[in-house]
Amino acid sequence: MIEVRRYQQEDKELWDTFNAMAKNGSFLFYRDYMEYHSDRFEDFSLMVFEKNKLSLLLPANISNSIVYTHQGLTFGGMVIQNNSITSKIISWFNAINQYLVDSGIIEVIYKFQPQFYKDNFGDEDLYLLYRCGAKLISRNITSVIDFSLPKNISRNRSRNYKKAIEAGVVIDDSIQYETFWEIMETNMAMRFNAKPVHSCEELLFLKEKFPKNIQLISVCLGDEMVGGAVLYLFKNVVKVQYAHASEKGKEIGAIDALYHYIIDRYQADFKYLDFGSSNGTGGMEINLGLNTQKEGFGARAAVVDAYSYHPEKMID
Repeated sequence: MIEVRRYQQEDKELWDTFNAMAKNGSFLFYRDYMEYHSDRFEDFSLMVFEKNKLSLLLPANISNSIVYTHQGLTFGGMVIQNNSITSKIISWFNAINQYLVDSGIIEVIYKFQPQFYKDNFGDEDLYLLYRCGAKLISRNITSVIDFSLPKNISRNRSRNYKKAIEAGVVIDDSIQYETFWEIMETNMAMRFNAKPVHSCEELLFLKEKFPKNIQLISVCLGDEMVGGAVLYLFKNVVKVQYAHASEKGKEIGAIDALYHYIIDRYQADFKYLDFGSSNGTGGMEINLGLNTQKEGFGARAAVVDAYSYHPEKMID
């Protein structure tokens, strides 16, 4: 009655249609998004059918007999419909694990989707992970503003905002992704000896595929861009995917002005603003300066967890 099989290219329409209707679906789970980095991750996404009806999706990749949900995504996990009940989900989870065992999988790294990204309560997978003895292997905090609460912006953040406005910055939508990428790459190399997760070419490809979900906001001083942010727009959440300023932008408070603008612009149409994580090393390190800046706008911590478990354990 229950069939588990790997995703195939001919399943694209069926997969995307299910994701669009799921209570925890996301534009990150559409195949066009998942496959932009197919050269870096070997897909191992699973589809669960009961009585020939698609009942569950599991976005995933595989490496060295370990399945991840998903290394190339901010979060992942089982994608289910709003009418799915716990008893059914247990059966589907067991069927997935049996399929993984039969496929020679020795471990699953399960990245959990935060509750505030879901349309309805949906922590069934967290319960199932507990039941199968999963071990918490990373816990990052992401800084989130609940737009239903009164604004809570600190004096320091407001002072920098006024400083940027007095300097004459103009904040607006932009298509100058290449210019922003130059600012970001320079900043990340100097401060963190790191590179962005996406190349500019990859982000432009994703922007073309998902024009309503990806937005660049720029901060300009005259004709010069001095800062900006790439936003991911989910159903109920605005996520700051990248935010960086040039040295001149930092001097005049460009990022603080940008965050004020984003809050004012999106608070009426979205439930939450996710500033993203300030962590490194699976949550064992935190950039307290960066985290404090986000908290200065009223953001507070939500967790993004990852778990490890062995799939041979079945749940009664």
